[in-house]
Formats: sequence, structure tokens, C-alpha cells
Amino acid sequence: MTWFCLTCFAQLPETAETCVRCGADQAGSDRDFEAALVAALQHPLHDRRLLAARVLGRRRAVTAVSSLISVAEDARDPYLAAEAARALVAIGTAEGMAVVRRLARDGPVVARAAAREALGGGTVEAS
Repeated sequence: MTWFCLTCFAQLPETAETCVRCGADQAGSDRDFEAALVAALQHPLHDRRLLAARVLGRRRAVTAVSSLISVAEDARDPYLAAEAARALVAIGTAEGMAVVRRLARDGPVVARAAAREALGGGTVEAS
């Protein structure tokens, strides 16, 4: 199993109490859970980024909207953009919904399909 720092995502030995790169305490993180999930949107493992976006949506984490928008608009990872679109619809802020509507019209194929499905599969209104 691979372990990563909760702060900088450096790879660590399982028994590390502090990060060898940034010195962060690994035993007791002072960040709250949503902040850790937002940070995990940049995790080096793809499945962790997807899971973070999914959980943020399920928690309806309004504090994560700007970070989710950033990954939704990043065309380098259309699968993460798709998961971010689903999360943004679940959260439901006006700013996030505008980004999802834009993705549903002009995003990469995977993100476009996910955005349309998250919006209910109907027509996409102009933002």
C-alpha cells in the first residue's frame, strides 16, 4: 500500500509520523475533512481525485465550489471534469450551475455527457 502526506501528497513510509518533504504531522491533521477533500482534488492518484470530487458533491460542500469549478474547466482530465460537474449540480450554486451548463454545451465529450446527465438530460439553457 502507498501512503501520501495529507498536506503535500509526498509518498511516505507507512510508519511516518511527519512528512519527509514538508514536515506536516501525519498523526493528527489540523485541517477539517472538507479542506482535506478539496486538497485531494490535486492528489497524484487519479482515483483519489475522482473520489474527492464525488464526496464533495455528496456532502454538498459549498466551500469546494471554486476548486470544483477549476477542475471542471481543466480540459486535461475530462473524467475529473465530469465528476466535478456532477458535484457542482449536487451543490447547486448559481456559479457552479453556469459552469456545468457551459460544459454541457462545449466541454470534452466525457464531461459534456456527464454535465447533461447531471442537469437531467434536458436541453441546455444559455448561461
